[in-house]
Amino acid sequence: MLFAVRCTLCSAPGRSPCEGCARTFDGSPIVLAVQGAASAMARYPYDGELRRALLALKYANARASAGFFAAELAGLVDRAPAVVSFVPTSAARRRQRGFDQAELIARQLARRLGVPARALLRRMPGPAQTGRSRAERRKGPRFQALGGPRHHSVLLIDDVATTLATASAAASTLAQLGAVVHVRTVAATPRR
Repeated sequence: MLFAVRCTLCSAPGRSPCEGCARTFDGSPIVLAVQGAASAMARYPYDGELRRALLALKYANARASAGFFAAELAGLVDRAPAVVSFVPTSAARRRQRGFDQAELIARQLARRLGVPARALLRRMPGPAQTGRSRAERRKGPRFQALGGPRHHSVLLIDDVATTLATASAAASTLAQLGAVVHVRTVAATPRR
């Protein structure tokens, strides 16, 4: 039997990541301090094999792992929100990759939770966060809300929280419209 999906990390046929590789993802959920958010958590520290899996999703088109990450984030949700949204990547990155990794995870998570997934934010033009110093990253990107305050409770999804500037800017934009925002990320950079 041929499998269309292979593990991003070890190439074993089946799901991605495979059960063995997923067991190497180490760490307890991390509580984050995100401005504008009622709560914020990351499922894993951003290191080791988990880091490799997320980089493969972003840069090697390993989209099959989005379902696994959505399932992991579902474990961090106490109460279903009115809507699941995502921190959008830049338009240039989306064109380059052909997808938005946070959107893939958010849409699969919304299906699991039985709630709608909606794009609620647009990332304004500006420099990419990747490759910038920690101080430069703290300035963060800017976001524009798409429409008015239609959703009271928003679960906002991102792949990685590094300095929390991006998540804070996104959550604050929605909170200013009256939304109660709960941020969940797959991973967070360990604090030094």
